Amino acid sequence: MKFSKAYLFYFVNFLLWLFLPLTIVAQISITFPSSRIVFQRDNAGNGTIPITGQYAQSIDRVEARVVPMVGGQGEQTDWRTIQENPQGGFYSGSISVRGGWYELQIRGMANGNVVTTTELQRVGVGEVFVVAGQSNAQGFFNYGAPSPGDDRVNCVNYYNGTHQNNSLPAPSFVKMSDNSNISPRGLSSWCWGRLGDILTNRLNVPVLFYNAGWEGTASKNWSETVDGGTTSSIYINDTYPPGQPYANLRLALNYYASLTGVRAVLWHQGEADNILNTNANLYVSNLQTVINKSRQHFGKNVGWVVARVSHYKGKNSQEVINGQNQTVFNTSAAYFGPNTDEVQIPRPDGAHLQNGGLSDAANVWANSLDNNFFNNCSPQTGTYPSFSVRCAGGNQLNINVQGPFVSVQWNNGTVGASANFGPGTYQATVRDASGNTYFTPSITVPNDLQSAPVSIAVDGKVPLCQGSSIGLTSSSSIDNNWSTGATSQRIDVSSGGTYTVTTRNLYGCSSAASFTVSTVNSPPPAKPTINASGALTFCQGGSVSLTASGANEYRWSNGERGQTIAARTSGIYEVRVLDSQGCTSEPASVVVVVNTPPAAPSISASGNTSFCEGGEVTLSSNYSAGNVWSSGEQGTSIKVATSGTYNVRFRDNNGCDAISNSIKVTANPLPAKPVITAERPLTFCEGDSTVLTSTNSAQYNWSNGARSRRISILQAGTFTVSITDANGCSSSVSEPVTIKTNPLPTAPTISADRTPTICENEVITLTSSAQAGYIWSNGQNTRNVTVNLTGRYSARTVDANQCQSPSSNVIAVTVNRLPDKPTITALGATTFCAGGQVQLMTNYNTGISWSNFQTTQTVTATTGGDYRVRYRDGNNCEAISDPFKVTVHPLPTAPSVISERPTTFCLFDNTVLTITSAGSSFKWSTGDEGRSIKTYSAGSVTATVYDPTTGCTSPSSNPIKITVNPLPEKPTINVTGSTTICADKSVTLTASQAAGYQWSNSATTQSINANVAGNYTVAAKNEFGCSSSASDPITVRVIQLPNPPSVIAEGRTTFCEGEQVGLRVESPYQVIWNTGETTSRIIAKQSGNYAASIRDESGCQSPYTGAVRVEAKTLPATPVIQKSGIYALQVSNPAEGATYAWTNNGQALSETAATIRATQAGSYTVISSIKHSTTLTCTSKASAAYEFVLESGNARIGIFPNPSTDGNVTIEALENLSDVTIIVYDQTGRTLMTKTFASLVGQQKLDLSDLPYGTYHIKVRTPTFNESQKIVLSQP
Repeated sequence: MKFSKAYLFYFVNFLLWLFLPLTIVAQISITFPSSRIVFQRDNAGNGTIPITGQYAQSIDRVEARVVPMVGGQGEQTDWRTIQENPQGGFYSGSISVRGGWYELQIRGMANGNVVTTTELQRVGVGEVFVVAGQSNAQGFFNYGAPSPGDDRVNCVNYYNGTHQNNSLPAPSFVKMSDNSNISPRGLSSWCWGRLGDILTNRLNVPVLFYNAGWEGTASKNWSETVDGGTTSSIYINDTYPPGQPYANLRLALNYYASLTGVRAVLWHQGEADNILNTNANLYVSNLQTVINKSRQHFGKNVGWVVARVSHYKGKNSQEVINGQNQTVFNTSAAYFGPNTDEVQIPRPDGAHLQNGGLSDAANVWANSLDNNFFNNCSPQTGTYPSFSVRCAGGNQLNINVQGPFVSVQWNNGTVGASANFGPGTYQATVRDASGNTYFTPSITVPNDLQSAPVSIAVDGKVPLCQGSSIGLTSSSSIDNNWSTGATSQRIDVSSGGTYTVTTRNLYGCSSAASFTVSTVNSPPPAKPTINASGALTFCQGGSVSLTASGANEYRWSNGERGQTIAARTSGIYEVRVLDSQGCTSEPASVVVVVNTPPAAPSISASGNTSFCEGGEVTLSSNYSAGNVWSSGEQGTSIKVATSGTYNVRFRDNNGCDAISNSIKVTANPLPAKPVITAERPLTFCEGDSTVLTSTNSAQYNWSNGARSRRISILQAGTFTVSITDANGCSSSVSEPVTIKTNPLPTAPTISADRTPTICENEVITLTSSAQAGYIWSNGQNTRNVTVNLTGRYSARTVDANQCQSPSSNVIAVTVNRLPDKPTITALGATTFCAGGQVQLMTNYNTGISWSNFQTTQTVTATTGGDYRVRYRDGNNCEAISDPFKVTVHPLPTAPSVISERPTTFCLFDNTVLTITSAGSSFKWSTGDEGRSIKTYSAGSVTATVYDPTTGCTSPSSNPIKITVNPLPEKPTINVTGSTTICADKSVTLTASQAAGYQWSNSATTQSINANVAGNYTVAAKNEFGCSSSASDPITVRVIQLPNPPSVIAEGRTTFCEGEQVGLRVESPYQVIWNTGETTSRIIAKQSGNYAASIRDESGCQSPYTGAVRVEAKTLPATPVIQKSGIYALQVSNPAEGATYAWTNNGQALSETAATIRATQAGSYTVISSIKHSTTLTCTSKASAAYEFVLESGNARIGIFPNPSTDGNVTIEALENLSDVTIIVYDQTGRTLMTKTFASLVGQQKLDLSDLPYGTYHIKVRTPTFNESQKIVLSQP
């Protein structure tokens, strides 16, 4: 195969990206994937990450897991094995994960241990899209493209500026930014970066974009180049490079999407076809050619999302939009994209989105890529070649590429999926039948593949004695294969012969070593005897000497080698003797028993072990007998009231002692009674205080709750104190100290006979509420004081105890001077007609109050009379002006005007206005004179009357508003969708904006849904009710729907959970099920109504068939067996209406109830069944086995509970009894109770609560049955 220079350059770069050469820095490395690659997930939200790498030390397993880069951005997996026993220094495998953004972690294992690790950050499973179209798909720099903010939005940073049409360089995955190239031809993040942010936020998975858009291309340019031809630009007199623009789309699919997978192609094109006036049919033909070829070249039915795009310089093309709609309608796996003709209108340059318009475009794209799209658009997952490497011998490795590929070309000229290679570095270019291209990793074959020589170490003597064994150990810790079949590093052999071990190195190349074992033919020495120096049973801490009979050497089981050993622990002591040839006898043994001393008693205290004098604490042993206390006392418990350290000794039946823990007890003396001293007099006025002090101690407990040694007393009362020392012991209460307080007289209240701010000609009187003992703040001592000076005044009162009350409230008195009298000046004539006015002004500009109640410096006088002004200064002191006279003449009465025709009318109409009032001189606001006028113009019209006597003109009449409304313009009709529709669809016809509408079908809304064939027109009405002429007509054509199909059930439609039925429709058309499936046959596993419709070649869908009802009956819950009493087994969770099939030890029982009597021990199971009909019974899973054991002594009857703490017991018989007598005896055989029953079937309760605690016997007797059992009644 001949490579171009450009191809080799890109090929080498791709290999450097895809599989980095192995370095010894890391013992294991990841050669694929690379950071920021995103693999397409499936519709269940899962995806597969293919993994390859190399390792530089021996491992027997490679494991992988993923960890989310950020919490919540995916699901962490457990460690999963991706390859067992990798060979040749290379590993490959894959891991399935949930959609997310991950760190990929790899570890190499050897003999169950982790020996090497590595990791790769930012590997994704999410959504992958290929963008295609013209400039608003490709994008431009410097148009305000928003940079994506989410770290999970990615692209391949490359621009195919050389217009390659047969290869692309290695993809370099990067975080998308506003200045990214998006391979193969995208410029800037355009609207796709913002779309990526929206999708990652909504779906919580990473997103990857490829962009094959080409500016200025029409649909014909794409369709004309699908087979590599050339096409001409519609903008310049030139052709595109051969195969372009379509070649970039094909390369993005074959070189990128083949590896990562892809959800869909996002098609955004149509502006150029607007310029060309491409009709709908031609557009459909062009785009379907591109779609079909892309799927053929990719080898997969990739989905297409087609945007509605046509806007160019203020004009949209309905033909292009119809073509895009019909393409989606008539093409499988095609979906409606957004209508971007409504985004950023008008556009700055007439065609291209910019700045905020790019964010708006991203939003409408996101709206189209909704949940319905992701549920229905089947993703196409990628493929990646895996391969294996093994030792081929002759210093060569065999490399085998695995997968559905038709071509494997190695860089040394070798062709084929499997080949042997000597030292060197090798890669392969791999292609499948569709032309999708992949590259293997770089494989380096070292100069020396041979395994290091292996050796065998011997543990033991050779020649080998009869009955003996030796250990053989390989020098290699892994990959050992012995001639015996063993694979461990060490083997033990007991017979003569030659033993060989074979090992394999890192590359699977082997090395072998052998060792020959010879044997001794003479018999082994005789079995020795053992003599003990004393008893072989003793308490822990003792010992016994064991001596073996004479021999050459000794081998004791505890590892000692002498003839005599000391045994100090329990066990079997064995000894073997060796002869001069090293052969060993049979072992002799003795048993030494070392009695463990009893568990040390544990003593506990009933309370605190440190207490005050007069207290005590109870110490108790956990042993009920055999207790000897350190105080000399015996018994389980002792009471201790004196200080000391206490323990207890216990001796068991073996004569071994144990001493308990020690408890220290402390009895603390009580402190002396405290004494209270006072630092100030004990009687004082309220508000004063004294201080009481206690004798010094650790804590103080005053009768008023205080806790300090020295307390301040503010109130009367009797006070005592007790003290608590550092041991928590409290004294008796001190002698009491009594405190007396004299109450203060009540603070008086002073009041004023007026507000405390007065003018200089006023006084104010202040009065105290006290009846005697006055002290005023100004020195006076009477109850009432009169003041006319500014100041703050308060008072107190004094009682007979010379206690002075608190100060009264304070009254602040302010005395202000009077202002000067104001003056009035007229700013015009003071005689005028009503409706006229004159301004009056005073010399003050604030604090003004006119006689007409106005408060401004200047007032407008409109009525006759005397005007005065009052001035009040800031201190509320006043002065009043002299009166000022104004004269006003009345006006004539305003005339009354009526309209003799409507005053609101459409253009070219008129109305007549007439004055109905008396008078002779009239004037209209239009300039006309006389009693009546006719007007054609819009406006407000009034009239007036003139009085020559006073020269006054009346007010204007009531205004008559004249409104002349314009006629609306002739409307246009905008069509949303195709005007050729299916009978169950409609096309939306929308009139241009108006206030009202009158359609030819009598509708009056702006938009109508036309579903009847015919011509449609509309007349517009404006908000005034004026009507336009009718619009141009729109013709609608309706296609009839196909008849609904028949659904055929291939089996019964009512079945048990876990079963299924096939449902099919026999039709040449596409089938659509109400489940969302689109195959002609579906499998129904769940209950529900299943219906289908068909879609014919026109895209029209029939009504759904009558539903086929499928019922999947729920299986009964798996029963759980529990024991009830002695013999009864029952289902703890019985189901209503269920029957049960019991087994014991696998043998079926005849019982079918939820409770059975178990008459034999064994392993019981039960299955629950519910019968739904004569032909349908649903059965549960078998219960867990219940191991039933007949309790000892309960051969024929059982009694429980035993012992009983409340006297109530239940008697069970193993068989059904009749004519039953139950007799209760005491230990002496005395009859205490006799009960008779007609029968005993199952269980019978018996009340023995009247009997005292003790042991009794209960007999169950019939004419043919006689059984008894012991029962114990005990305390609770």
